[in-house]
Amino acid sequence: MSLVFLHGRLKPQKRPGSGASQPCENIVVAYYFCGEPIPYRTLVKGRVVTLGQFKELLTKKGNYRYYFKKVSDEFDCGVVFEEVREDDTILPIFEEKIIGKVEKID
Repeated sequence: MSLVFLHGRLKPQKRPGSGASQPCENIVVAYYFCGEPIPYRTLVKGRVVTLGQFKELLTKKGNYRYYFKKVSDEFDCGVVFEEVREDDTILPIFEEKIIGKVEKID
């Protein structure tokens, strides 16, 4: 990166081709909570999110099961919602997002 003097200020200027392939610093996390039709959406720093970090996003505490969308060749539709139980498990990314479902345990 170089600096360019523009209108009395120094501004960073990207070199051609630089930064285009750098990974995002944040990832979108969206989740459906207990059957609600509209998902919640937030940004989380980094590209790796664990179930424990995901649980911290929830404002309502309780006993829940957690399912996350992922690519799968087991079924014709090509995707599944996989249950994740361990707090240190890294959540799957689907189409550059983490998409989850939170369901209350009866």
